[in-house]
Amino acid sequence: MNEDLQKALKADLALLALEDHLIQRAGVLYRMGFTPDRITPTQMAAVAERIYTASNYEEARNTVIKFLTDQLNKLRAKAERSDQQTSWALRPLTGGGKETLGQTLSYWIEKEQFLQGKETPEDLDRLVALRRFWARFYGRYRYRAEMSQDMPLQCGQE
Repeated sequence: MNEDLQKALKADLALLALEDHLIQRAGVLYRMGFTPDRITPTQMAAVAERIYTASNYEEARNTVIKFLTDQLNKLRAKAERSDQQTSWALRPLTGGGKETLGQTLSYWIEKEQFLQGKETPEDLDRLVALRRFWARFYGRYRYRAEMSQDMPLQCGQE
């Protein structure tokens, strides 16, 4: 077996071993308030685009954090004029978040909180893991946007 194929297989197996954990962590973050009535579909899609177009984990991390920082700066300026917080500037609904949803999401990506509580396999491709986590997290968001209810999940996945 050639070396690249073997490396890809090990990375796939490492990701597969984390699948249930990524689903569980997506639920933790989602319950903090990343819902369509709080964050617009355009805002969530903008983060997704940065994750999916990045060529490596560092690029994904840096572009998402920069985007969220820029958005929070705009929202702070808007809040000073209207005295109303919106979107990424809203506070999380549950504990474990930072001051705002934008800061919380930045922290989760910067500190790899989507992997927290699980030993990270040596062969794991962090960009692929972030994309898989985002797919699970963003999938919940999109389901709620379309169905106006939370995604029903099988027992043991939460």
